[in-house]
Amino acid sequence: MLNFLNIIRRLLFFTFYSLVSRRFYISVLCRLRGIGIMYFCWLCLVSSVVLSTYFYPKIIDYCENDLKSVLNQIPTLVFKDNKVQFQDNLSISTTEAKGFNQNTTIRFDKNNKMYSVVVNSNRNLVIIVNPNNAIIDDDTLYMVSNLRKPENAIKFPFVVTIYNNRFTVLTGTQDVPFNFRDFRIKDGEVVTGLDIANACTLVVKNAGWLFIFLSVFMVLVMKNMFCIFILTLFSLAISKFYGLKNDLVSFIRLSVFANTTPMLIGVFSWFVFDKPELFYTLNGTMITFISLIYIILCFRDFKSNQIKALKVMMENKKNGDSMFMP
Repeated sequence: MLNFLNIIRRLLFFTFYSLVSRRFYISVLCRLRGIGIMYFCWLCLVSSVVLSTYFYPKIIDYCENDLKSVLNQIPTLVFKDNKVQFQDNLSISTTEAKGFNQNTTIRFDKNNKMYSVVVNSNRNLVIIVNPNNAIIDDDTLYMVSNLRKPENAIKFPFVVTIYNNRFTVLTGTQDVPFNFRDFRIKDGEVVTGLDIANACTLVVKNAGWLFIFLSVFMVLVMKNMFCIFILTLFSLAISKFYGLKNDLVSFIRLSVFANTTPMLIGVFSWFVFDKPELFYTLNGTMITFISLIYIILCFRDFKSNQIKALKVMMENKKNGDSMFMP
């Protein structure tokens, strides 16, 4: 137990010195062998625990409130032969009698085929229910095509389109398909938006924190491994400029510690997730290059120390002193 606490204490000191100390990086470059992988795992684990604990209650609240308000707009659906269809055979006349119009969730194309468009409180497109293969109106198609643009796709988390035998999730610029038969839904089962929302809430409550933790951990590991790879390449190039010769493992270890600041900035950005401009700025690629400041200062100090040591050796040799004398 005492050894474990000592390891945690050392890792905490490493995190602090990685942020504020130039001299610390000399030790990273020349010593601390075998510590780099432990330090990397430490940062990813702690960051994942913090973010999971922060987001878990927020996701629960979202499922119990916002998600239900959105999914309640979905008309009642019935599953038959692994296919979905609207429960009621609505017509234009019945929907007009109920007060439906082109601004509501129920719509019809020119062939009287019904489909449904669901938006959130900000009037952003979230779900399209189209089991009848209706011709979607131009406004909705424009919204979908606009979301597929790389510069806009990042602004919204997803758009779900439900067809008769499958549904797709638009993430970024790509549609990810899921077949209903893979979910083994009972024939004749009636599903409402409230049922889907309750099922999502139940899943989040039962396994939400662990799922969020694993998801965040994998994202942090993959993202920061890529950043460390880029920083290692820059470290090799900068070391050539300074005329330094170190093994590749030392440069990787240096990149791991130098990546501390961008990684912590990226973690902090999730606390301002509701401010997209600031969030995407703090997660931008340019933030990673803050690490180059630490790497350049480390190489400069290392080179300066080498020159000073060489001057002392030359001075001792000039005075006839042995370099082995105390």
